[in-house]
Amino acid sequence: MSPTPTGVADDWDPAGVRDTYENAGAGSLIFRMALTGSPAAVRTNGPSATIGASAMPIRAPDTTIGWSTPSSSITLSRSTGPDVEVTGNTLGEPEYVPVIATAANGLHATAWVFVEPPYVDAPLLTSGPTLRAPAGGQLTVDYGYELEGRQDQSVITWSICDAADCAAPRDVAVSRDNLPLSTYTLTPGDIGKFVRVGIQPKHNVSDPGPAVFAVSERPIAACDLPSSSVSPNFRNFVTTENTEYVSGLWTVLGTWTAQAGAELVNGYGIRVGSQPASVLYQNDAKVGDMQVAVTMTPEKTAGSGFGSPGGPEEGDRVQKANLYIKYDPRTKNGYSLRFWRTTLSTQDVMFQLYKIEAGVGTPLNDTQLLTGVFKPTTELVMKVSGDQLTVEAHNSVDAATLALSGTITPNDFGGAGADWYGTVSRGNSNVFSRFEVSYPGVTTDSCATAAEPGAVPQSGLPASGSDSSASGSG
Repeated sequence: MSPTPTGVADDWDPAGVRDTYENAGAGSLIFRMALTGSPAAVRTNGPSATIGASAMPIRAPDTTIGWSTPSSSITLSRSTGPDVEVTGNTLGEPEYVPVIATAANGLHATAWVFVEPPYVDAPLLTSGPTLRAPAGGQLTVDYGYELEGRQDQSVITWSICDAADCAAPRDVAVSRDNLPLSTYTLTPGDIGKFVRVGIQPKHNVSDPGPAVFAVSERPIAACDLPSSSVSPNFRNFVTTENTEYVSGLWTVLGTWTAQAGAELVNGYGIRVGSQPASVLYQNDAKVGDMQVAVTMTPEKTAGSGFGSPGGPEEGDRVQKANLYIKYDPRTKNGYSLRFWRTTLSTQDVMFQLYKIEAGVGTPLNDTQLLTGVFKPTTELVMKVSGDQLTVEAHNSVDAATLALSGTITPNDFGGAGADWYGTVSRGNSNVFSRFEVSYPGVTTDSCATAAEPGAVPQSGLPASGSDSSASGSG
């Protein structure tokens, strides 16, 4: 006696009890409700949210939905109908409130709406911004304003510039998820550059205000950095695409997005969002031995890594990835670990070492390894010592491992990076949450010994006051 997929009752009654149950009304009683749009979030004086409901069976004589709420913190657009518009109506603390959908026979379902008070004007800085002197390879900005019990969520953007006027700033770190980035870790790409910090004052019940800037009075010196190693915190990584290859900086090609996750290093990573896409570290200094440590979390959990299988003979069409070492991204020369999904297995990925010349890869040797190591979460280390390239990896799921080695022709390159030629639809992509590039044996000079008489002390970084123009976002 139930409706067909088209919604028309077929009146099938092999037991001959239709009249008995229909006369009692049992065959038409609403027994199920489905909600849409829940949970939802609204803010007073902001956009509304739509909550919908439907009742089953559709043959019930009355499928009217009634709407109600015991809370005065929200307003409902109507009391009956298939859906309802919910708007915020509170000046108090944020809270979850119920919206109740009730069927004609009394069956009900509860949707939840998070309602927040209206935004107020952005706060004004009462002090700063001012930059402290570099310490431990970091810069810190000081600023203040009256929070009045609210939470500081200022948007802070760090940039580097060729000159003190910062006419052409390049963003190198950004705040995300309402956590102000008041301390910036210096990188080799900052050497010789002025550093600018831009603060858009914001708290938890305001939009960001206009940016206010401070610029260092001198460029960053090499001795301000305690190490030549680089390891981005991807919570603050700038994912905007750029095509320049600048020593000490990352080139971002294609689409990447920052992604949060408890399993990720520092709680954040960058997800591949286009096919192909690359993140490449340029280092123009001449270096010898180096190491690249990578943490990857593929969305495929069974070890196949990529959306579909193939082989090297397919060229750029094969779904593959490269991790680069002793590499010069500008000229596309160096070495890589290449891995791809193969038709030989549904749970393993093929790995092989490659030599890259002018962007064209050829196998470093004949050794290939088919392994299921590429699972959440994969920890991989590539090392070059003299003329030996080695790779080792394991994951956090099972006992699968990776171990490869080969003899290279040594070069002076110090760049690294990764590219991705796989599909990127949800469930097929990959997240990098650690990419640490280091150079064993390379040391940096002490600022205390590098300072010349009469020069600005290398350990200090006087800072300018705020830029009263306060235009832009940093």
